[in-house]
Amino acid sequence: MSRYYLKKFVWHVFIVLGIFSFLNAGDNGGYGSVSYTLMQSVCKDKPQLVEGGMPACTCSRVNMTHFNSSETFAFEALFRGNFTDSDADEIFAVTAGCEPHVNNWGGAMLFRKKGNRWQKIFYAPGYPGKCKKIDVSGRSELLCHGKYMNQGYGNDRLVLFGVTDNGLKAVKTLYSGESDEAAFDSKHKNTLVKSWKLYDADQDGYYDVVLYANQSGSVTKKITYLYQNGSFVQKQRRGSRDGGDVSERKTFQLNENGIEITLRYPAFIRAGQPFLLKAVMRNHKASARMGGLTLSFPDLRAMRIKTVQKTFDSVKSYGPQSKLYSSIIRLTIRSRYFVLEGWENQWPYDQSRSFLTKLTAPEGLDHLRINIRGVLLIGKKKRNRREVLSPRSSGRTDQQGYDVKQIIIPVKY
Repeated sequence: MSRYYLKKFVWHVFIVLGIFSFLNAGDNGGYGSVSYTLMQSVCKDKPQLVEGGMPACTCSRVNMTHFNSSETFAFEALFRGNFTDSDADEIFAVTAGCEPHVNNWGGAMLFRKKGNRWQKIFYAPGYPGKCKKIDVSGRSELLCHGKYMNQGYGNDRLVLFGVTDNGLKAVKTLYSGESDEAAFDSKHKNTLVKSWKLYDADQDGYYDVVLYANQSGSVTKKITYLYQNGSFVQKQRRGSRDGGDVSERKTFQLNENGIEITLRYPAFIRAGQPFLLKAVMRNHKASARMGGLTLSFPDLRAMRIKTVQKTFDSVKSYGPQSKLYSSIIRLTIRSRYFVLEGWENQWPYDQSRSFLTKLTAPEGLDHLRINIRGVLLIGKKKRNRREVLSPRSSGRTDQQGYDVKQIIIPVKY
């Protein structure tokens, strides 16, 4: 085999492995039964489980489009969010297999929850790449890094996508690189992406993108895209080898007693600077008369706060000496420390509510503690009414006597 064809073959293998190596790289955690249900809705046969536990279907048995192939159709990654509407409950799926080279051997799908069933909204040929979901403007969007190969030339792109009922819509291309290493034996060009991550690079509480790309020789270029006014704006610094003083986003999750709570927060905060908290609560129990998600801050009497967006009926904050009722002790108390609460009336089964708030990090503390709990009030008639609490028991209680989980965020100066 000539050197040219060997390099071309290596590039082909690189692209294929690049697709299937991401089988577990998306938000697949916790989607086991859901992913099987989704695959079952588009497969004429009983789906088979492939490596990593994801369901798959023979291409010729997929009922949504005609695939004349004996290969396997599989979900590579699943992302649950509100892509087309702030109130929608949707799952975006990156698919692998069945498609030809021109579509990069993959595609994309969108499913929407209708009552107790998932409805397929679209299937679109064309592999979007390795994606990450972001929630910054009331809807979910996707950042996808795609790799492509044609006639010995390789290129890649980092693209911000929106999702419509008809498919993906490119909002902005953040970066585009290329390589001719598979086409030539002598001088090469390679500006492909080496790595990229989501960071809060400027400590404003929003996701930013930090990307490292190849340059001539062994030089690596670092490019930072700051999230500003609903878009990403490039700021660039050359020659950097590390990520600098940036804060990654962390996730706390609690799924107990039919209540699923997710909190997104920075790995650290800087004293006196703003940061974002996003809190989401999903009702897996039953239709509820009302319910709420409560965050309390035992280290603080008060805090500067701004609600950026919400799907709760109301989001309120309570400072010291505010009146708070506790069904645990059956008394109204005066608060000793700061409380933030999202509240919903008439909460349907299997729907989520959320709020995104901008807070100012305190000064004079080494760390910030946040208590987390959720409650649903079930039962239409008063005699059948009961509170459903999450967590049930934790060994730690808040000022109202409810059991809570707690996270700790370091404060830097």
